[in-house]
Amino acid sequence: RQRKRLEPRPVLVVCATDVALDALLEGLLGALPSEAASAPSLVRVGGPCRKESLRPHSLRQRVLCERERDEGHARAWKALSKQQRELRERADGLVARLLREAEPTADDLDEACSTAQIM
Repeated sequence: RQRKRLEPRPVLVVCATDVALDALLEGLLGALPSEAASAPSLVRVGGPCRKESLRPHSLRQRVLCERERDEGHARAWKALSKQQRELRERADGLVARLLREAEPTADDLDEACSTAQIM
């Protein structure tokens, strides 16, 4: 009887810890034939990867590699990130200024008194 070759299908593996995930993935990579292990379609999603052999397979590393390949995307990403940082700093500054300048209202005092009376 001939064995039918199956098409590769994605497999999702969930582990309780990053250490367990790294150990499992290292075992899987070690079990692959050498030609498959050199460029497997394995993507590690999780917390920080402590195993050097798995770092190229981390989702974070793959995204960074794709960004570096696409120079236009990388420039746009950096520009957007800078803009986001600047906007966040401006918003934080405005909030801080409002908090410094705001005088308590009658409602604020009423709420504080009610809260103090309850305690």
